[in-house]
Amino acid sequence: MSYPRLYVLLDLFGVLGILAAILYVVFGADVARQSPELAGLWGNIATEMIGIWLGVRLIDAILRRHEQTNLARIRAVRAMRFLLRQYKSAIEFSGRLEVEQLATEVRWTKGMIDKHHDRFKADEHADIEEFYSRLSSLLPGLRTLANLKDEVDAGLKERAELVSFRKQMWETVPSLNEARIQAEKNILTETQEEWV
Repeated sequence: MSYPRLYVLLDLFGVLGILAAILYVVFGADVARQSPELAGLWGNIATEMIGIWLGVRLIDAILRRHEQTNLARIRAVRAMRFLLRQYKSAIEFSGRLEVEQLATEVRWTKGMIDKHHDRFKADEHADIEEFYSRLSSLLPGLRTLANLKDEVDAGLKERAELVSFRKQMWETVPSLNEARIQAEKNILTETQEEWV
C-alpha cells in the first residue's frame, strides 16, 4: 500500500506540532520571562497541532477499519454468488477443468473469509460456514459427474446415465442457493451493497 500524499501533509503537520512542543519545553521558560503571551500562544499552538494530528489520524483509522470491514463482507457475499454460478457451470459442462476451478475457488475464498473472520458476527459466520459446508460436500459428486462424462465421451457408458446423474446434481442447487441467500441476507442487513 502506498503512502498517500494527504498523509504526508498530515504527518508533516503532526511532526511540526511535536517539534514545536519539544522546542517549547526546551526554550519555553526563557521565552516566558521575556514575553509570557508569546510563550502561552506557542504552547497552545503546539498542543493544538498535536491534538488535531492525533484526532485526524484516529478518525481516519476508524473510518478505514469500517470501510475494510464493509468491503470484506461484500466480497464474501459476492464470492458466494460467484461460487454458486461456478457450481452450476460445473454441473452443466461436467468437465474436470470446471470442477477443479470450482474446488480451487472454494479453497481460496474460504481461506480469505477465515482470514477476515473478525469482520463477521457469529451468526453470519455460521451461515457462511453452512454455505461452504454444503458446497464442499457436493464437490465429490461433481468429480463423479466429470468422470462419468469422460466415460460417456470414451463410449464406456451410456449418455442416459450422464443425463440422469446431471439431473440429480441440478436438484442440489436449490439447497445450496438457500444457504447462500440466508448468509447473504444476514450479512446485508448491516452492510449496504453499493454499485461501485
